[in-house]
Amino acid sequence: PDNEGWVWLGTWDTGLIGVYIGTDPFDTSDDVVKAVPYVDGGGGLLGSRVFAFDIDKDGYVWVGSTGGLNRITKKSDKSLKIDEMNTILGEVTIEVSSIVVDDENNKWIGTAKGLYKLNAGDVLEETYTVDNSGLLSDTILSLTIDKDGEYLWIGTFKGLNRLDISGESAGGVTQQFHMYPNPFEIWGDNSQAVFNNLKSDEPILIYTLTGEPVNELDSPENGASTAVWNGRNFRDEFVASGVYFFTGVDKNGSMFKEKMVVIRR
Repeated sequence: PDNEGWVWLGTWDTGLIGVYIGTDPFDTSDDVVKAVPYVDGGGGLLGSRVFAFDIDKDGYVWVGSTGGLNRITKKSDKSLKIDEMNTILGEVTIEVSSIVVDDENNKWIGTAKGLYKLNAGDVLEETYTVDNSGLLSDTILSLTIDKDGEYLWIGTFKGLNRLDISGESAGGVTQQFHMYPNPFEIWGDNSQAVFNNLKSDEPILIYTLTGEPVNELDSPENGASTAVWNGRNFRDEFVASGVYFFTGVDKNGSMFKEKMVVIRR
């Protein structure tokens, strides 16, 4: 729901639905239902599958779908004006998976090609990708802002990032240590578990739940931050299914100890 009497519903294959219920949800005499579908050739949503939407401080509804970014204006006669906003992102077609509006009315747009920041005037201000920031992946899956409005948490295809949006720092994307996949399924010689954002020259140690050493992974070198495990122990044998511990040091110099689930096929 927004602050103007509308409730917004995103669907899997029929676009967006806006339901105007007014100030009294029990009075149905003024209710209006508006469908906002995908329209081939323009004039509607850019995609029929809605992944995300949020309402900004000016009352605009921002919608992300398989085809890109739209902005909806609510008019006084309960009609809706639908604008295509992909050009702001510099794209013709782009999958928009997540949208969140911060306290300063900046719009954070998560896409399959990175993270975009539109300022309060709806102008593209920043673009974050793997190439120019600490993002773990250009495929953004989810976004949320903490309750203090200080950090934007970014869920990507390869792990978690955090962005300081408080204005008190340079606002760099912080890389969070991440191991994937977890559970780790061992299918054969090509099986790999990847450990990201490690401190260079610090190894990963793998143990059983009882503390028995299983393997020690080579430490990243020459500024690298990734280590890979093939699912084998010190004897070069695949380990059994179960829960294991791994320890190491992340890029910030903090030690960590985490669990992983291993499934031996």
